[in-house]
Amino acid sequence: MILNPQSLVLITGATGYLGAHVVHQALEAGYRVRATARPAKVEILKASYEGKIEVDAIADLATGDYTEALKDVDAIVHTAMPLGLRTDAAGLFEAAVDGAMNILRQGAAAGVKKAVMCSSFSTAIDFSKPNAFGAGNVYTEHSWNPATREEALHEKHSQLWNYAAAKTESEKEIWKFADEHPEIDITTINGGFFYGPLAPGYVMPNDVKELPTAMILYTAVLPKNPSSIKPFVDVRDMARAHILALKDPPTAQVGRKRILVVGPTLGTWRDIILYLREARPELKSRLPRIVDKDEGEAEIKTAKFDMSRAKEVLGLDTLVDWKKTVEDTLDCFLVIEKSWGVDNFPAFDDSWLKDD
Repeated sequence: MILNPQSLVLITGATGYLGAHVVHQALEAGYRVRATARPAKVEILKASYEGKIEVDAIADLATGDYTEALKDVDAIVHTAMPLGLRTDAAGLFEAAVDGAMNILRQGAAAGVKKAVMCSSFSTAIDFSKPNAFGAGNVYTEHSWNPATREEALHEKHSQLWNYAAAKTESEKEIWKFADEHPEIDITTINGGFFYGPLAPGYVMPNDVKELPTAMILYTAVLPKNPSSIKPFVDVRDMARAHILALKDPPTAQVGRKRILVVGPTLGTWRDIILYLREARPELKSRLPRIVDKDEGEAEIKTAKFDMSRAKEVLGLDTLVDWKKTVEDTLDCFLVIEKSWGVDNFPAFDDSWLKDD
């Protein structure tokens, strides 16, 4: 099914970092938008978009009743996944697997013909490999993370490992459902970590700990807390992939649509800091000191991710340059600094990013 202008799209996770960008771009593309949010955020979300979208309350992703939310809906874009709210393995699996399957099953029963599901590049990465993100590793649409629920629940692993295992099982269940229900056309968008500015309409939290993962970049280069960089994509490109997927060709024509979206040109922290020294001299005093390579980190080279399907299926052949991503992210958080009256935010707790 290829959507027409003014089709009604149901977007989950609309109060999230990515979800807000998806809503913004869906409106720009001319779609009618109905979003879901937790009951406490419904009125706040409506106000953020000044009545341009409908909002339905869903209290729980895994068990919520979407009957009203799915009325007259032409397509679903599912981005909801509470990354930071549930840190235990069981909670991650409930949110990732049960959350995705709940809306897919109800959507298919309601006659929805198109679903775009936000997955993750972590479903393609074998974290048992030494330096899984490092140079020499090449990941494609056929690559799969071998991690299992059993391992996550009964062995000690990092939060990133458990998150990846949960997203992997979720995606495998999605494709099993797709095979059993060809009446609903499904695309998964498997993005890297995403940075970039907040979207218009994003509902600002009251606690810095609830700010999105773009804080990783901000705290790495401004409060001088650099950590290992991971493959990333601009959040605006990630959202654009979801919107393009609403009009992608049917599975019968192009095959399974498991789409990796990861920036092909990645800056290292050294690249980023050196670039900002020249491009943004007013920030120089806030940037980390660059040490000699034998004293600190060497240049980081990362794994490669095959984005050919993004180009072939979605027509996504250009991505925001990492330099623009970096500058736009920092500019966004500098504005938030000013509005919150702080000199800088505390370092973002990125301990969950450590792979086993």
